[in-house]
Amino acid sequence: MKWLIYALLALTGSVLVGLMTLPDPGYVLLGYGKYTVETTLLTLIAALLAAYFIFRFVMGIFRVPQRVQAWNEQQRRNRDRKRLDQGLIELVEGNPQTAEQTLRRLTQSADKPLITYLAAARAAQQQGAVERRDQYLDLAQQTSPKALLAVDLSRAELQMAQGQYTEALATLDGLRKRYPDHTQVIKYLLNIYQQNGDWHRLKQLLPDIKRRKVVANDAFHALSMRVYRELLNASAKERDLSALQQHWQELPRNLRQDSELATVYAGHLLELHADEAAETLIREVSSRSFDPDLAYLYGNLRSGDAARQLETVEGWLKQEPDDSGLLLSAAKLSMRNELWGKAKSYVEASIGQHPSPESYKLLGMLCEKTEDADTAISAYRQGLNMLAGGSAKQPGLPAITADSPAPAIPGADKAAVSK
Repeated sequence: MKWLIYALLALTGSVLVGLMTLPDPGYVLLGYGKYTVETTLLTLIAALLAAYFIFRFVMGIFRVPQRVQAWNEQQRRNRDRKRLDQGLIELVEGNPQTAEQTLRRLTQSADKPLITYLAAARAAQQQGAVERRDQYLDLAQQTSPKALLAVDLSRAELQMAQGQYTEALATLDGLRKRYPDHTQVIKYLLNIYQQNGDWHRLKQLLPDIKRRKVVANDAFHALSMRVYRELLNASAKERDLSALQQHWQELPRNLRQDSELATVYAGHLLELHADEAAETLIREVSSRSFDPDLAYLYGNLRSGDAARQLETVEGWLKQEPDDSGLLLSAAKLSMRNELWGKAKSYVEASIGQHPSPESYKLLGMLCEKTEDADTAISAYRQGLNMLAGGSAKQPGLPAITADSPAPAIPGADKAAVSK
């Protein structure tokens, strides 16, 4: 196409020059030493144009091998691209063996074989050939040293997918040292810490997860809750009260105010016989908002001023008179104060709201205190029947439901309560 344009331009130029010089063809004299050349201007221009085209033609002949080589190289690249596409298609369609065979042929000829090695590594893993997978990844790293991050991220991803969590953690630890703020590295570490249950290291990673916005805000809150809950549970399981309290103090302020975590912590404090600390916590959290789980735990206190604790629960009952757990706590604290009649009234009210094996057990104990053996036996039977998955109703003791008339809850007049 270019040659055609050049020829047209030359022809047009020659015509224009001829027309311009037709009346006077001009005269040109060239001399060099004892040699001279005389010609017309039109002839000189025609000679120069002819020389130019002859020169281009000769140079084109000399460039033929180079052009043939470039054409062959382009054809090879087209074939390699088609093979790469075919290999990737086979890999995605679930034919890893065929995909690996196709991709392996490209590793010797591709100009930039990084994607070829990475795809071949995935194909090998899908066949369970972990050693071949690692060989492909090593070759990818050797041929593309600047792509170390991408190769090792792929390595860690494949190792985790294969269940090689120890190897994946070693790969990610190395990346963490070189790229401490890389979002994908942090994300993979988050996944593997969760998989391994390594809550201590995950707690150290939380600030980076938040700063790099690895997860959404709601997901980060849920993650933080789980991390600290697991740490609290681990400390309680090891019977380490000091570690339990330390983990609680390390909680961010907003999490310490969360009633769910406070319930977990208070429950563990009671398990480790730190009743005073549990009471302080429950009072502090409940002063902001009532929580039925904490109110229930408050009834399990074994030390402190039982009379004052009962007054506290009865104060909460004025706001939440129908909470079965709170009624049960009032019954327990009444028993600690040896107020058997009041305790029975509270436990019957709790059963009226929500029967439970524990409430029937307490009722049976209270009936024993009042020497009502038949009623005590029936209460125990109902509790055992609930544990076995049956109905709460048993012969000999009517089941108290929410539709039944609620037993009277003792008021402030303690003279009416038998001790």
